[in-house]
Amino acid sequence: MSKNLKYFMREAAEVERVVTVPAPESFKDENGKVIQLEVKVLSSERIRAINEAYHTHTVALDKKGNPYINGGNVVFRDERDNAKATRHILVEALQYPKLDDPELMKYYNCVDITQMPEKVFSRADEFAHVTRVVMALLGIGGQLSEEEQKQADEKEIDDAKN
Repeated sequence: MSKNLKYFMREAAEVERVVTVPAPESFKDENGKVIQLEVKVLSSERIRAINEAYHTHTVALDKKGNPYINGGNVVFRDERDNAKATRHILVEALQYPKLDDPELMKYYNCVDITQMPEKVFSRADEFAHVTRVVMALLGIGGQLSEEEQKQADEKEIDDAKN
């Protein structure tokens, strides 16, 4: 195999492909079949940007409002809202249902997109299922079951044929 850099020159569409996986069992169509979720596989750069949006780095202050000093250096306070960042990642990754759709947000009376995953998938098992599936597809954590992996692979093969 020759060393050629063209192997690493991919289009954005190749990186952020859309994969279809089954929704929780409680979401069925009029024929009784489980609805399929469409998940965009986000780039690691986009995931990092979302995580950084929920990270604050501020000066640590005492009760009087003075900054803490340690060894001549100002002490900083790092705060991360990982739960909110995860919900934002879910909103960005899910293409169907489109959780940031204005009509859907109005139906659930939400103004913040990070509230939507918990509103739409309100049961704990539904939310856990969607989170696990999306995070597994993004390579962040969790794994797809054999059936979910098979369905995702079949959809990818069908898309490649078309």
